[in-house]
Amino acid sequence: CIRDRGWYHNRYIFAVKGGGFMIRVLLVDDEPLVLSLMKKVVDWKKYEMEVVGTAYDGASAIDFIKRNPVEIVFTDIKMPHMDGVELIKRVKEYLPNVLFVVISSYSDFSLVKESFQNGATDYILKIDIDNPSVIEPLMEKLYQKYRSQQLDLQGADTVFLKLPISHTEREYYFFRLMEVRFSGSPQILQITEELFSLQKDIGSFCCA
Repeated sequence: CIRDRGWYHNRYIFAVKGGGFMIRVLLVDDEPLVLSLMKKVVDWKKYEMEVVGTAYDGASAIDFIKRNPVEIVFTDIKMPHMDGVELIKRVKEYLPNVLFVVISSYSDFSLVKESFQNGATDYILKIDIDNPSVIEPLMEKLYQKYRSQQLDLQGADTVFLKLPISHTEREYYFFRLMEVRFSGSPQILQITEELFSLQKDIGSFCCA
């Protein structure tokens, strides 16, 4: 597994209780100039984001993600050792809700297409990195996409935190929620229904 559950527990409860945190971004490119440009030209704070690390290829990016939480990854498509497509595949296997933006050149169209097939959210041409008319709409789209993910479990979150159940039961349902958090809406609806059913059963028992 890329990341252990302990970090998820602290981060998840913090968010559910209304805490705020910066969206963590990893930049991956084998060209130092591109990494430097990305860090400088994007107004990360405007979108409640911060660059927490950089990597020069997919393999080093995987190593970083194993040790550090990230929500968004900007990655070059062509890199030595492990390219952007393979990076997306491997991370999405364990963390499907991590958002990926592919950094490409005009000649990378087939690889960009493959990256979308493997879960990339968007792409940007390297020549447009310092173009506000391109980067700003992209950043806004990313911000809204990330925030919409945080609202997916809102109904289940409310029930989960209010349930008068034991610590063991709460831990069980917490990890169920954490698993579906990165799996998609159908499972989210299923666990929400389970929690509402449990709440109803507890209410009936208490009032009997």
